[in-house]
Amino acid sequence: MAGLGSKLARNAASLARDPSMVGEYLAWVASSAKSGGNPSRRLLDGIEIGGFSSFSEYHSVPDFINTAERRFFEQSPLGDGPIVDVGANIGLVSLLLARRFPDRVIHAFEPNPTTFETLEANIARNGASKVACHRYAVSDADGTVMFDNDPIARGTASISRDGSRHAAEVPAITLDSFVAKQGITAIGLLKIDVEGYETLVLRGAQRVLSDIRPSIYFEVCPDLTERAGFGAADPARMLLDAGYDLRRLTDSGTFTPATVDEIEGIVLENWLATPQ
Repeated sequence: MAGLGSKLARNAASLARDPSMVGEYLAWVASSAKSGGNPSRRLLDGIEIGGFSSFSEYHSVPDFINTAERRFFEQSPLGDGPIVDVGANIGLVSLLLARRFPDRVIHAFEPNPTTFETLEANIARNGASKVACHRYAVSDADGTVMFDNDPIARGTASISRDGSRHAAEVPAITLDSFVAKQGITAIGLLKIDVEGYETLVLRGAQRVLSDIRPSIYFEVCPDLTERAGFGAADPARMLLDAGYDLRRLTDSGTFTPATVDEIEGIVLENWLATPQ
């Protein structure tokens, strides 16, 4: 009961700061009661997401994909082959792409055990039978890595190098190993969102970059990348060196040419790398 009391106190404090959230909080409570403690909500014209770790995650999940990203995922042409979602979180991007391409295999990677359970449940509740979930951290070597398995702040969980209290060993795999084991020779889209560790993903994808050459949708966040121990522009430079062109996603869902010199002034953006 003490845990419940502290949770209600935190939520009450949040609602006091933002009264507009009261209606949403009541919907969360009603959905929790109806579902036996497993509330869900419908997003993006019908995708059902549940298994939230907290009201905060329930509240923020509509912002996991903004309007520009949705336009890209729903409208932009993709190449042939399966789609690879590295950093799938609770499944929203994978489900959006699965709705557009119901007959195409989507490989969704998520190493955080509690997040992975939610990912699998959300894939099942939406009947997305072509989405294959993999509980691996995609990195630069096969084996294991330490991962911040925070069960609450799951959206920002990542490989851990500072020994956080939630850090635990999880299985790791490189993209090169994965595509070899799966016999993959084409990738329609490679999406990477790993909280600053994009450099490790790309280091472990040298054959993918040189031979398969998929289009790559990746997050650019200098603060997270530097916090992970890499140069802010390292992922972009690796892609340039591999013979890719870089473009920034605009608010309209289109792309404009990008250069690594622009990264210094960016807070958070999504870029697309396409093979030359």
